[in-house]
Amino acid sequence: MFIARPLFAGMSSLLAALATLWLAAVAPTAAHAQARYPERPVKLLVPYPPGGAMDLVGRILAKDFSERTGQPMVVENKPGAATIIAATALAGAAPDGYTLMLAPNSTLTIIPQLYAKLPFDVKSLEAVALVGTNQMVFSTSSGSGLNDLAALVGKARGTPKSVSYGSFGNGNITHLLGELLNQSAGIAMLHVPYQGAAPAMSSLLGGNITATFDTVTNVAPQVQAGKLRALAVTGRQRSPLLPDTPTFAESGYPALAAVDSWIGLLAPAGMDARTRTRLDAHLDHILRDPAFVRQLNERGFDVPVVDAAMLARRVEEERGLYRQVIDKANIRLD
Repeated sequence: MFIARPLFAGMSSLLAALATLWLAAVAPTAAHAQARYPERPVKLLVPYPPGGAMDLVGRILAKDFSERTGQPMVVENKPGAATIIAATALAGAAPDGYTLMLAPNSTLTIIPQLYAKLPFDVKSLEAVALVGTNQMVFSTSSGSGLNDLAALVGKARGTPKSVSYGSFGNGNITHLLGELLNQSAGIAMLHVPYQGAAPAMSSLLGGNITATFDTVTNVAPQVQAGKLRALAVTGRQRSPLLPDTPTFAESGYPALAAVDSWIGLLAPAGMDARTRTRLDAHLDHILRDPAFVRQLNERGFDVPVVDAAMLARRVEEERGLYRQVIDKANIRLD
């Protein structure tokens, strides 16, 4: 017997089948797009003016990234406010891998603990890679009469406030390293903040302050010229640029051995896993490239192989260290 069926019987099953086919066609396309990252220019924020050490490192990285991926990495300098301006811009960007930031370790480890209020949440930033480390040097002028760290500490203990140290500014890593030495040695050096590395160096060379912390890159040429005497370097090993200068650990202050100045690549938190995998692959290739490593080595930077988990641990360890220094010295900035 013939049974009449509705005109649209089975239509829902047909639509479901078509939808499945459409998703099957689109999904590989989306996955392929993510696998091709980057597909357009990538912006690299640098929190300092053009011409400085970090700007130079950023341009070396951008050139190699562009050559490897076929997409431009465009350096955009956003200086000011101790990297806060650039970090705020990064925190407000989409977590799609197309806005990154080259930053000193202080952006993640020091700044959030110094300021009661910040225009960004540090949890909205993620450290993607450690690009390079630079040892810090504690040095004095050649005419100071202080031949080693023991002599400086002895003078500071014998006559409190007779020894001064300059920094690149309140809350800068050079400020906190001075306070860490104060706390480790039981002394009270007088802190003299400057507005950056250049005026601090000028004042040290002029004999206006006793000593200062600076990068090995900046100090080594002055030592070689006979103008400065390097007293100790941070890090676990002596610097190749200053092989005759002992580490702080060798000098009896191991707390400063684990502290270096380093440059990291940051991204907005929450990046898609596929994009992050592709970004990591590009960076791993660049950071292991002998030509890239050589260029940074020539400028005083080491390029250690550090995975994401190791970098995250390093950030947390440094936060803990600097938190203790900041609290004990009662340093706060508004």
